[in-house]
Amino acid sequence: MRKKLLVVLSVLVFTVMFAVPKAHADTVDFAPFSAEGESGTWSWAGGSSSLFGDSGNLYIWVSSTYGSSTLNGSVLSWVSGAASPGSGNVVANFGPGGSIDVSQDSSICGASGCFSGTFTGGQILTTGYGYQFSSNFVNGTLDASLLAALGLPTTPTEYNGVFFANLVTGTCPDGGQGLCGTFTSADLSVNPVPSRER
Repeated sequence: MRKKLLVVLSVLVFTVMFAVPKAHADTVDFAPFSAEGESGTWSWAGGSSSLFGDSGNLYIWVSSTYGSSTLNGSVLSWVSGAASPGSGNVVANFGPGGSIDVSQDSSICGASGCFSGTFTGGQILTTGYGYQFSSNFVNGTLDASLLAALGLPTTPTEYNGVFFANLVTGTCPDGGQGLCGTFTSADLSVNPVPSRER
């Protein structure tokens, strides 16, 4: 009798293990890239001013575990929060606020854009080739049509994650002060916000 009970319990546990859906890391990744030698632009006037960036005509490759697409006509742009002095290889720390957006493309996303979010912090760092803007704290909303096109559930649309852009210095337009330049390498990677955090 005891053996039969153990067998029944084993079968039940096995059945439950395979009946419960496994959680997936539904990461959505936006990566601007240059197909024809173009580059995005960025600028920072120094002091407490915000850092600005705009991918311009770069194509944006968006992908998930289940699908991918090229967003034609989209622009990835950002404005950081206010800056405060850094130390060592940290040129400046940026406070909460600002915005990071991936605008509407030509075929998938609605008028509100593909992604709209804000920063809760960030840094600009010196590297061996220039600078990097890095933010481990991005919160925002993804377009439901884009989620569907990537093979992901259309709810929730609240996602958070990280963003970085490798920045090359150049001459500021119109003789402007501070730091300015171009970028061709950047990445916005976000995951759905767990329901307990929404």
